Amino acid sequence: MKIFKMMKLIKMASLCAAMLLLGGCEKEFLEAKPKKSLLVPSTLADMQSLLDNVSLMNLRPALSDIAGGEFVLADNGLLRVSTAPEKGIYLMQADPYQGAVVADWDKPYEQVFVANVVLEGLDGMQTPQAKELRGAALFFRARAFFGLAQHFCRAYRPASATQDPGIPLPLASDVNRRYPRGSLEQSYSRILADLQEAVGLLGDGIRPLNRPTRRAGLALLARVNLQMGRFQLAGELAGQVLESSDALIDFNTVRTGSFNVFPEILPNGNAELIFFESRMGYGFFGNAVRRVNPGLLAIYGPQDLRRSVLFYHTAAGAAYFSGFDGLGNAEMMLIAAESEIRADRREQGMALLNRLWANRCRSSGFEPLIANDRSQAMAILLAERERELVWRGLRWADLKRLNAEGTFAKVLTRTYNGVEYRLEPGDPRYVFPIPEDEIRESGIQQN
Repeated sequence: MKIFKMMKLIKMASLCAAMLLLGGCEKEFLEAKPKKSLLVPSTLADMQSLLDNVSLMNLRPALSDIAGGEFVLADNGLLRVSTAPEKGIYLMQADPYQGAVVADWDKPYEQVFVANVVLEGLDGMQTPQAKELRGAALFFRARAFFGLAQHFCRAYRPASATQDPGIPLPLASDVNRRYPRGSLEQSYSRILADLQEAVGLLGDGIRPLNRPTRRAGLALLARVNLQMGRFQLAGELAGQVLESSDALIDFNTVRTGSFNVFPEILPNGNAELIFFESRMGYGFFGNAVRRVNPGLLAIYGPQDLRRSVLFYHTAAGAAYFSGFDGLGNAEMMLIAAESEIRADRREQGMALLNRLWANRCRSSGFEPLIANDRSQAMAILLAERERELVWRGLRWADLKRLNAEGTFAKVLTRTYNGVEYRLEPGDPRYVFPIPEDEIRESGIQQN
């Protein structure tokens, strides 16, 4: 498979770059090692350095941010976008890549590869630090698999998951092995197994937010189970996360008017965040003619501070996201609230939503959110997810799962240069195609 041929080249590069940049060892130490031994980390510090490579391990796929419609481009804005995948995804094309490299496919498999190298290096070690590192590697592998499944597979549905194609699941660093896609059920089973083991190994001591904790493992499990439609379990997991900390940033205390309105996240400057993530660095995200979708802006009421806190608007009219990315307490509250509302515990669900809303609303204009029935409560909940979780890589996944459910399905539209583009619920384009060079070299099934 192409992903594993590529990994032959990145294996040494990832290790050496991580160690040199993050202090895993000195240059002299690297030079003194036989060349072959550079392929495998030999100490726990080496392994920690591999996992601490934030520029790789904390990345998340981001073509879904372009596809999800939260931001739009002015006419001719694609002239400033450099890569075919960005253009093709934005215009909802059936063949969006035009043969180009697709980072949303390649980078997660690089993360999987690094995690597998660490897991193999830890084999047989039973010290507390080794167990912690094993938990972290399993977390990163599960997170990478989940991101791939969200982009390159259909939404999880119990009735069809054993027939729907999944993703290749490399569980070893052997670059010569070929892996079939298997079923979506198998993919999610592996994701859950890795995360469940990780939760049993990770601790919750203070550490930089780029490193996973037990809370991060539980939070990711909650996110995964929500996408699988296991709402009760997702709510229970989110509740466990919030038991240890339900801190929220009061947006009344945030000074707006600049691009960076929050403290530096790393190493641990954001009490609301559980685990730090960053999007792939596509040019779309820095496009000077990008605008917040007017439809999204319209759902922020006059008392909602998120409109001014999460978006920075330039004098030229461009809009930039000034929030933060990753697993956080607000998302856990929304998952817990959805679980309660779907279980007909409307008052408990609305109480959670109002706990969040009190920290996002002007203090002088707070009025509690009120729902008279389950349907109204669900509508409020889903609107809150859209307002709160903007540009976290979750909107696309929400559209897919809600479209599969049917009740809250939406037609996604955008207009560019006078042409309207539409994506109906259930459209095959909700599943991104696997890059063609991967199909040619590995022989796996295309979507």
